[in-house]
Amino acid sequence: MSVSPTVIASSRRAGNGARLEPDAHIPHPARPSTRRNPRLIIAGVLLVCLGALGSAWLWTAGRDEVAIVVTARDIPAGQVIVREDLTTVKIAATVQVMRIPATDIGTLLGARAARDLPSGVIIDPSALTAQMVTPGRAHIGLALPDGRLPNRPLPSGARIRVIGVDAGANGEVTVDTPGMVVAPPTRSAQGSWLVDVEVDASQASKVAALAAADQVVLVWEGV
Repeated sequence: MSVSPTVIASSRRAGNGARLEPDAHIPHPARPSTRRNPRLIIAGVLLVCLGALGSAWLWTAGRDEVAIVVTARDIPAGQVIVREDLTTVKIAATVQVMRIPATDIGTLLGARAARDLPSGVIIDPSALTAQMVTPGRAHIGLALPDGRLPNRPLPSGARIRVIGVDAGANGEVTVDTPGMVVAPPTRSAQGSWLVDVEVDASQASKVAALAAADQVVLVWEGV
């Protein structure tokens, strides 16, 4: 008895017991697509470029800074500048402001403040003066007994009024002129207070005469 090939193929079984039909189609697992999304590629390139540009900007911005001189504390007008009065900070080089480079800080020592300089302000050439006495002003050294000046220490730059009192004319005020303390008071060996003041040059001779006659009082004014 002969058996056709078709019958033989129909009778074969798979290893798990399932009968295999001659015309049965066995599906194969789908392979993952290897095609890349162009949009994701472009977005990645843009992110890399932006990151590089940001790093370059930060690096450039850090290099475009300059160190300048600023005040480290309040400096009254007329005070001699010492190293402790000054410090340095960095600002962007593109800031348009009058300034003095930090490398020149040593050249400022010994100069005088041309005006009141609050702490933290930028020092520019107009803030300082090399002149010991401002034109139109005069410095006078006074020797005053206790009670002729405030008990609290007068700092350099303090705004005062120099008042002349004629004790022989019932305490008549003969001079009343604004001034400024140039050097704070110090006690002399004789017990008087020595203080240098600045007044208008037109009042200098009157103040000096009254000081010699022990008729001067200093009043500390608020500003």
